[in-house]
Amino acid sequence: MLAGQESTPWLTGQSNSGAARSGALDFSGRVVYSRWAVTVLITTARVPPHERFELWSSETSRLFAPLTTGPVSRREFWAQARARELGAVQVAHLSAAAHTVRRTPAAIAGDDPEVFWLLQLLEGSTVVTQQDRAAVLRPGDLTIYDSSRPHAVVNTGPFSAAVFQIPRRLVREPDAVSATLTATRIAGDEGPGALVAPFLRGLADGLAAGMLPERGDDLGQALLHLVDAIVAPRVAPDERPAPASSPATLLAAKRYIERRLPDPDLSPDEVARAVFVSRRALYGLFAQEGMGVAEWIRHRRLERCRRALRDPALAEATVARIAADHGFRNAEHFTRAFRAAYGCTPGAYRRGDDG
Repeated sequence: MLAGQESTPWLTGQSNSGAARSGALDFSGRVVYSRWAVTVLITTARVPPHERFELWSSETSRLFAPLTTGPVSRREFWAQARARELGAVQVAHLSAAAHTVRRTPAAIAGDDPEVFWLLQLLEGSTVVTQQDRAAVLRPGDLTIYDSSRPHAVVNTGPFSAAVFQIPRRLVREPDAVSATLTATRIAGDEGPGALVAPFLRGLADGLAAGMLPERGDDLGQALLHLVDAIVAPRVAPDERPAPASSPATLLAAKRYIERRLPDPDLSPDEVARAVFVSRRALYGLFAQEGMGVAEWIRHRRLERCRRALRDPALAEATVARIAADHGFRNAEHFTRAFRAAYGCTPGAYRRGDDG
């Protein structure tokens, strides 16, 4: 139902059990650290009418990216958003009175998260424009738009929508998607859209009801695969990905690993999904380097730790801290791996006693 307000704080963090976790959030509503699944809630319910739109404009810009918004009526404006992360993907459920949202070249130059937004209209009427294209959406329909290019979202009346924020690096052929697919209507009742739309609606409803599982990584991965199912048939043949055996794929895998090294949960399976190849194909690529994927990850972590141990700026950091910062869960395991690789303990290397 598209209306109204609820008696909740205007900005808070909640676990799925409903227990407040406001200490896990900074003022912008972004998750800083939590061992729980944290839901960000932005609502105009407890704000005086003349302040509601400014609040909404400010906080949605912090939640997504800098945006310029305009209401149809400030006096009658109301809005609410819930958002949480599912692994690398952010899902948000929005309901609001009529208003427009624009992303300008100046805003992009100032701050670009480099993401795609996949929007599913749940209720109401919405038009998304980008690059001289316009997607006129009816409930159930989908469209994709790019944070790195100017766009507008026009909601002509009260509406409800689900917005899925997906890192550009996790989308197949992002340049081709941006050039040809953004702001095009993807029907929710036919073709690939008919397969994807119910899953997206289920995620949005689960978020609104507080029923999503605390660990949502698997749901995020499932969403990425479904987005690929939408994108792949619509990418022009001359813009499809290079074969998995290409040097470009190996380079992409290495770059992904470098970005994710601090995460102790980084795995070969995650890397394979990120570059759209099978686990077997990924190991085949790394065979050119004379080691497996997990071995490469360990090698790169050790190399970073080795440099950090001799870095004067980190002289006060403990060996255990340096190990943890580079993805090692256990200090003893790190010491054994370091000794095997370099012939001395991390402490001895730091002191210069490495022979």
